[in-house]
Amino acid sequence: MTTTDRPRLDRPTEVLAHLHARRRDPTYAPNSLVILLAGGDATPIMGLAIEDLPLESPPQHVRIETLVPLLRHVAHDSDDVAAFVLVVCRPGLPHPEGDDYAWHDVAIAAATAGGPPCLGVYVQTPRGAAPVLARAA
Repeated sequence: MTTTDRPRLDRPTEVLAHLHARRRDPTYAPNSLVILLAGGDATPIMGLAIEDLPLESPPQHVRIETLVPLLRHVAHDSDDVAAFVLVVCRPGLPHPEGDDYAWHDVAIAAATAGGPPCLGVYVQTPRGAAPVLARAA
């Protein structure tokens, strides 16, 4: 198994290699979010996809109402989940933009509101991937 199959989610270079290898994978389709849940060894144990996000930017409170309860629920219902990575999938160039930063802020809010720790937030496009910030938390 290669690092692109089971990357260490606490290692940005491995996450980026994983995302690059899957940039055309339907799981990472534009206008979706992918939440990679990590076990204690920081490797993915499950991925959750929220598909068909609206093309227009949702208000921040809608993002919070979507992500925070989900991650809080995951943290309380699974002893196996130790952390998560959020991947914002969209069209365009893989350079972080305003909406990507807004999702980053929501990921941090989810982690501090009782969800698992956030290991990073990334943007994924058909052209590649990039971290939204050097380190999310």
